Amino acid sequence: MRLPLKIGAIFLAPILTAALVIFIFFPGLFTYIKVKHKYENIDRTIPDFEPVSVPEDFEEYSCCDITFLAPADMKDVSNKMSSITKYQKGKQSVMVFDISGTYDRIGVDLWSTQKYDKNDYRHFFRSIDHEFPSTPSNMLLWFEKGELNAKMCLHLRSEDLLVFKEFAYDKNIAWNSEDTWKYNGNGFTCYVNHIYKSTTSGEMWTCLIYPDYNPYREITIWIKNTDDNTARQIASSIKLK
Repeated sequence: MRLPLKIGAIFLAPILTAALVIFIFFPGLFTYIKVKHKYENIDRTIPDFEPVSVPEDFEEYSCCDITFLAPADMKDVSNKMSSITKYQKGKQSVMVFDISGTYDRIGVDLWSTQKYDKNDYRHFFRSIDHEFPSTPSNMLLWFEKGELNAKMCLHLRSEDLLVFKEFAYDKNIAWNSEDTWKYNGNGFTCYVNHIYKSTTSGEMWTCLIYPDYNPYREITIWIKNTDDNTARQIASSIKLK
């Protein structure tokens, strides 16, 4: 009986050694294999937005510390009591939101509404040597869509892996809901999105603008009921005042 036991030990030892190496140096290997197989968007990154030329007959509109060019004669039909400015011509509309810091002003910590404890998210970002977003709003979305990738989980363990799995799932859902491009304007960063699977708003384009003087300020533009080329032209014309 001793000889079979010795032969078994000879074959088993390398397997146990390999398992130990994986556990020590690559604890997230099985998660890596899973997300690579399950999520087609896991390694996708945000491409650059390519500005297009704007027709000469477009008109300039100005609000919320930005200007942009859009088809002429769009009427301001916004409710002056709200923080939303709406320009409309027929069914075509451009809406500008400036509600940055609303939750901060009323003392709501948006991390408290997330799946895990805030400290778990802090630990995850510390583990990947990344700045912790002050709010999980769109800053977290841009991290997921542009930076999160499968290799990131290889050295993670415990709660960090749980957070990674949550972000990997969210990233795949986000890319299946909209296409996103990024460009650096003069004094701001803008994310341009084409939403093509929205159950609430239908197909539309959005532009989210973050001024360099305050990257946590967010000015949002919704472009609805227009063709894709016109939406790209409006996005290409955005400027800070």
